[in-house]
Amino acid sequence: MWWKVATRQQHCLADEKPSIQYIKRHGKVHKRKSSTILRSNSYDVLFLVETEPKNVWRVPAQRKIIEENNPVFKAMFSQDIWAPRGQISVSDVDGRGFENLIKFLHFEPVDLRSVHTAVATLHASQQYLCSELTECCVDYLGKNLTISNVLQVLQHVLLYCPSGCRPNYEAPDPTPALTSDPTAPPLESFTPVIQDGSSVCSLLVKKCLDFIDKNASILLNSEEFEDLDRAAVELITKRDTLILFDELEVFDALKSWAICECKRQNRESTPADQRNVLGDLLWTIRYLAMSSEQFMKGPVTSQLLLPEEQEQLINLFLNSSSHYSDLIEVDASYLRRKRNYQDGVKQGKKGRFRKNSDKNKDGSFECEKRTTDSPYVEKFFVFLALIFE
Repeated sequence: MWWKVATRQQHCLADEKPSIQYIKRHGKVHKRKSSTILRSNSYDVLFLVETEPKNVWRVPAQRKIIEENNPVFKAMFSQDIWAPRGQISVSDVDGRGFENLIKFLHFEPVDLRSVHTAVATLHASQQYLCSELTECCVDYLGKNLTISNVLQVLQHVLLYCPSGCRPNYEAPDPTPALTSDPTAPPLESFTPVIQDGSSVCSLLVKKCLDFIDKNASILLNSEEFEDLDRAAVELITKRDTLILFDELEVFDALKSWAICECKRQNRESTPADQRNVLGDLLWTIRYLAMSSEQFMKGPVTSQLLLPEEQEQLINLFLNSSSHYSDLIEVDASYLRRKRNYQDGVKQGKKGRFRKNSDKNKDGSFECEKRTTDSPYVEKFFVFLALIFE
């Protein structure tokens, strides 16, 4: 169990959030005695967290306390090769995040003052199987989602949290990287009773996705979306509940992501290369929910679709009763399925919707109304079909 000690507002930067303190409430050691350990010289273990080359974060601890309150440290100290006041090097976790983990296990207050610190602490809690601290981090992050951080939070929680809440992700190795003696035995060598953190992480993933749904038009056109990994992009673009101006926004977002992915892979950014890095992501787009004008402006002009695929899509568009194509493996009913399209005024590349004067507290915006495309453009598909014939 954990207890939220206090919340205090601070004068901080725009991307910083109010500080919230959390403290471990139940355990095998006396709280009063352990509360001064990290402020004195009574420690007998010193962790050296390698944050960067030549940068080391010193974290003192008392062996008995962390051993009794954490299964990973219990496994580590079950070996008889540790020395009093021995130094243990730790890598693959953030120094501040690891320090928060040690504080939590010593019943010290853990002060989460920013999303960055909460994410780093979440990583440490997952690496060291501290589900109570995971709950604290999830609580903080869920209360501090904004337009500027929601995609990064989603990306990190998908990477760090258990596989139960991470679609299309391989489970990470939970064994923390310790580079000097004493070292922990493989986690498979013991079977502690651990509360699964996947449920709380699933709640955070849901909060992130719900927030993205409401602000999809802005987020899909952000640089942060271009920096997501493939599985996170797929998780978002498959959603039916995205609130968008039209399906062309999804197409444009995936094209921008593909261009950046080509650069990350040191490839040219030709239509063929973009198509290659997109793979199945190309078929998360609801082509048959587009108007003919949107189809021409996006898929046809971009040349991401092969000519025969364009022809098959046009045939499916003209024959609304058809649900199957010999060339396209995706069911036509999926390609016709509309998302939560809203009428609004398109305003430039970075903001698809005109912003109202009233801004929501979380930084999101509402949409203003506009009229839909002229219906005569739909007839253009007939002309396209004749060309392909």
